[in-house]
Amino acid sequence: MLKPKMKRTLCAMAAVLSIAGTITPVLADRVDFDITVSVDEISPRAKKADSEQKYYVTGTYFSLTNYTFSSKSVNLNNSALKSQYTAAIKSSSPKATPGYGKYYAGAGVYHYLQAVGGVSGLRVRGRYTP
Repeated sequence: MLKPKMKRTLCAMAAVLSIAGTITPVLADRVDFDITVSVDEISPRAKKADSEQKYYVTGTYFSLTNYTFSSKSVNLNNSALKSQYTAAIKSSSPKATPGYGKYYAGAGVYHYLQAVGGVSGLRVRGRYTP
């Protein structure tokens, strides 16, 4: 027969393990993109993991320095549904976190990043999280 102290310890460990086993972390779906303005203007699709009404764009390579690359987050199933606010990045400020604005972007919906401005031929590589 187990000693009372050992029994309590085993019960506590079992409780912790059962709780830890049911916790599933929610990780945002992030994709790498390689977009050239006026040539190939959309990123791969990414699934929105939460209901936060912001999207994230980070440029890691710019073929031209100090030129702005502008983009919007677009619903894969209905391209009329897109972010109201534009992500504008350039080599000197490569991160943007704009909101979706009037369009509500729900969790579980696929989106892609679409170029909406910039110098023709400007190539930008980076990461996008809807």
